[in-house]
Amino acid sequence: MNVYLVRHGIAVESWGPHGSVRDEDRRLSDEGRKKTREVARGLRLVIGDEALRIVSSPLVRARETAEIFAEEFGVETPVELLADLVPGGDADAVAEWLESQVPGPVMLVGHMPSIADVASCLASSGDGVGLVFKKAAVMRVCFEARAGRGKGCIEWFLPPGFLRRVVC
Repeated sequence: MNVYLVRHGIAVESWGPHGSVRDEDRRLSDEGRKKTREVARGLRLVIGDEALRIVSSPLVRARETAEIFAEEFGVETPVELLADLVPGGDADAVAEWLESQVPGPVMLVGHMPSIADVASCLASSGDGVGLVFKKAAVMRVCFEARAGRGKGCIEWFLPPGFLRRVVC
């Protein structure tokens, strides 16, 4: 089973020309949408047409990122939302949720530091491995069978710049 962990793309600042924006309402910027689409296209070239189930934090910038990946991968089912993928979410709860699912490739879209906490939870038995996800970075964590806490192996961790260049 493959689990793809993705940090959301570049979002608008919380303070802009039209005043302040609540953190949970921040959308992807124009640059963020463009670069995230390029990353999604690059990832599809790397992993092929693997039938992905896409699950996102409910925050706008993560949902928009997930929707771009869904479009690029031709995923017809709606993006699912998981509250524990928000900033400060519960990585153990995400691991338990994954363990309860039917095995199959899934993409989780979230935020720093919670997406790094999920990676640490899935691939180590300790308190964390100090990972830092750039915006729109993608990690693949592999499992022999069901996903769960400490059962995964980080197969690769690709920065967005690499994935964007795969397209060219």
